[in-house]
Amino acid sequence: MPPDRALLWRLKAQRPGIRFVGRWAPTRAQLSSAEQSLRIAAEVREAGADVVFVGSPLAGDWIARYGIRTGAGALLAFDIADAGPPAVPQLRTGPARRR
Repeated sequence: MPPDRALLWRLKAQRPGIRFVGRWAPTRAQLSSAEQSLRIAAEVREAGADVVFVGSPLAGDWIARYGIRTGAGALLAFDIADAGPPAVPQLRTGPARRR
């Protein structure tokens, strides 16, 4: 099972009420292209995603450049290639503390 698919199943098992509205794995070339990244961000915005997981070695850079354009309330970066067994991020809910 691909690591991203395993992650989805583990999240669904841990959070039965969670609803996933889409899944897509862009290539490194797509994430490296400004034109394609703008299109990806627009598609995420149109989908109305609240939380976006970006699993790629380029995730942090992509979120810094295009994350705001997605309209998502949270964007989480991780590199699934380095994660070993599928890891489920530990998410905290509630008001954020500002420093």
